Amino acid sequence: LIAFLLLTACPWLVSAANVEQLIQLTDYVGVDYGVAVLDGEIINPGEYGEMQDFSSAIVAQVSELPPSDASRQLAAQAAELARLIGRRADPAEVKTLAASMRQVFIGGYDVTVTPRRTPDLAAARAVYMEQCSGCHGMSGRGDGPQATLMYPPPTDFTERERYQDRTLLGLYNTITQGLEGTAMQSYASLSEAQRWALAFYTGQLATTGAEQGRGGTQFRQLGDDHPLNRLDYVATHTPAEVQAAYGADGVAVMAFLRTHPESFFSATSGTQPLEFSRIK
Repeated sequence: LIAFLLLTACPWLVSAANVEQLIQLTDYVGVDYGVAVLDGEIINPGEYGEMQDFSSAIVAQVSELPPSDASRQLAAQAAELARLIGRRADPAEVKTLAASMRQVFIGGYDVTVTPRRTPDLAAARAVYMEQCSGCHGMSGRGDGPQATLMYPPPTDFTERERYQDRTLLGLYNTITQGLEGTAMQSYASLSEAQRWALAFYTGQLATTGAEQGRGGTQFRQLGDDHPLNRLDYVATHTPAEVQAAYGADGVAVMAFLRTHPESFFSATSGTQPLEFSRIK
């Protein structure tokens, strides 16, 4: 009875779980639309049909969100996203709109966008080898022994172009919820810490050691108030968005931070002091 009364009094609680799925679907459209359409022509009918289905699902699910400034803005954006896909718009337009919607979702709803403790990449690699490599391959190239039986094929995490358009939050949401219409199942049975660690692990497979080293040097020169010194910013922005804002040096810093998330939890880093205090 108490639960019923709470849900009746606070309708946003009913839809809170749906927001993470909406972020996931929107990010997926932003990343994959570019392999479906080129110069106004459909180059992959299967992918294009999937983009149409997902954009329709986004419109329907956004319409079910409780009325608010955020939901009204998202309703207009979702309709525009479906319209852009329907007229086979340039992928850059779709990507920009999807990125804007992601930030509205995050800002308008109580969405957890960062891990609560330092992701353990060594432990994540062990989990990946045990549970993910059969599809995604030992090195993340999407060439595991089961991959030949799957359509669409498993993600190639080493593909640089798609790496540029993925957020850590998007990877975490996909690991948590799976992706309907694909062989990607939910791994919600893993702990939250394991899922975040897997997001960081898979999210850095397209980077290089040289890039990470250069990024580490650049990171140590950042001021405490720089956005790349904030875990929430790094988790919710793509390398492409960082490149547009901070150039190649920013992308290198992103590569370093995806490989060294402990940088956000160090007692001597000067960043995220409340987060560090809560963890300790």
